[in-house]
Amino acid sequence: MALTGKLEAVVEIQSASDKFFSVLSTENHQVHDASSDKVHGVEVHEGDWKTTGSVKLWKYTVEGEVGL
Repeated sequence: MALTGKLEAVVEIQSASDKFFSVLSTENHQVHDASSDKVHGVEVHEGDWKTTGSVKLWKYTVEGEVGL
């Protein structure tokens, strides 16, 4: 069973907009480097890092608890 929903967070970064977009769209594995206190990692389960529709498992902190 999968859970679906919307998760929003405010994270301040210092980066050019094109680099930020690149990280979010094709280099998700680098998000941890920018926000290690909130995002603990991301893994590809189906597909790859760049293909739309790929399945990725995100490990993150919400209200002090690590979730998936």
